[in-house]
Amino acid sequence: MFKEIIANIEGPHIRLRYFILIFASSMTLRNFLEIFSDKANVPFQLLSEKTMAFFAANYSLAISFAHYYIFWIFTFLALSLLFSWITKTGILLVLKALFACSLIIIITPLFDLLITSGRGIEIAYAHPKSLLDLFPLPKIVTPGMLVTSLTAAVLSFSYCALKTKKWLLGLLAAAALYALMICLAALPVIIKATHPLPIIRILSIGIFLELAVILFLSKPVYARAYLGQLRWLRLSYYLAMFFLGISIARAGFFASLMNNLPCLVLTAIAFILSWLGAVMLNDVEDYEIDLITNKERPLVKNIFSKTQLQDISLWLFLAACVFAAAVNFTTLFFTALLISSSCVYSLRPLRLRRVPVFSKSLIALNSLFLVILGWLFAGQDILQFPKTIVLYFMVFVTLAANLIDLKDCNGDRQAGLKTLPVIIGMEKARLLNGIFILAAYSAAGFVLLDKYILVAGICAGLLQLFLITRKDYRETPVLLTNLCAIIILLFYLNSPFWLR
Repeated sequence: MFKEIIANIEGPHIRLRYFILIFASSMTLRNFLEIFSDKANVPFQLLSEKTMAFFAANYSLAISFAHYYIFWIFTFLALSLLFSWITKTGILLVLKALFACSLIIIITPLFDLLITSGRGIEIAYAHPKSLLDLFPLPKIVTPGMLVTSLTAAVLSFSYCALKTKKWLLGLLAAAALYALMICLAALPVIIKATHPLPIIRILSIGIFLELAVILFLSKPVYARAYLGQLRWLRLSYYLAMFFLGISIARAGFFASLMNNLPCLVLTAIAFILSWLGAVMLNDVEDYEIDLITNKERPLVKNIFSKTQLQDISLWLFLAACVFAAAVNFTTLFFTALLISSSCVYSLRPLRLRRVPVFSKSLIALNSLFLVILGWLFAGQDILQFPKTIVLYFMVFVTLAANLIDLKDCNGDRQAGLKTLPVIIGMEKARLLNGIFILAAYSAAGFVLLDKYILVAGICAGLLQLFLITRKDYRETPVLLTNLCAIIILLFYLNSPFWLR
């Protein structure tokens, strides 16, 4: 009978999205029941919006619920990867089976409420002082948790034994479940957290890694297609802008990073996801151009359809905002800014990319947004951000960013886009862009008030001028030189010569 149930669950007649809804429903029901069991929870109260208690109670409740949702998502994704590895079953089929059984998580609060006549038993993490406090079971285990764990162990054993026809692998699955339960029970001690927020951030990073592995296992062609088309040099440039903001804050670069490492990782994840979403939408809009100048793009090679990319990009933007929100509201807002300026630049009906020269101010704005975010990450006040740096980006970076139109000149001409190379010709555009970049590199020394940066900037600018104007122009050496120059600048800004 169990075999027929699993076969029915894994059948193609029920789509994965329905199982995801079942899982979301199970988590929501669990959260509701746990309100009556968990004494550490903030109760629902109807308070006046004018009272500070209203804001404090609702903020604490939101953090608690977000923590629980993220906890269960991490747990089920981790189990899906474990069981897929043990049984050699497709990851999506394992996810269906796990989500179908997810309702067992409500057993814990429900059973505790029943045996205590509605009083409930507090559900909490373990804070062991020694390994004896964790084995064979953590001391915080309630009767409901014990029943849930035993049910989950039996189901894990049965599923993996059925799939592999080896009871030893079924025992391995049950043991893996037990090990994961012990680790999660002691998670606050492992990561030295005293508040749900650090736990949320660590689990969010784990969820990103789990989803990345699941994507590669379930859709390897899709994953490889855009991993190879992620525009790594441009992506690295933008990430370097964030680190530049931390550096110019003079608040201690490495201290800022190490003290906020989970936040740093989540910020990078949010930006990478928003960048990938923007790249996909740009590929949709530039399809006719890419047919001529970028034939290696996944859309041109028919790996994706336009509708698929549009849908995926929206999910990526949503995911970027979720991961950014795990850091704080400031990171969420700046992520929304980055997405907004990218859409205004690339998408119709505005598609400001069609405006010659000055449309690149949006690219400069995105660079500036990341510098400011780095400045704020280092603990500085946005009102104290140097105005000269704002002026530098809006003038010099705007002009230098016209470089990106050089390689698409033929496609832009066919599509009727009036970019600088189309208007004045490729040779003149290359010379003018070289001068723009030389000016941007040279001006950096004046903005940062450092003679060494001035001299180095002029030298690097002359090198870029040569690379851009040489007969065999290629974009990669120019972008690579630019990235190397920024990395060297970052090292210098965090050296004793700059900090003294």
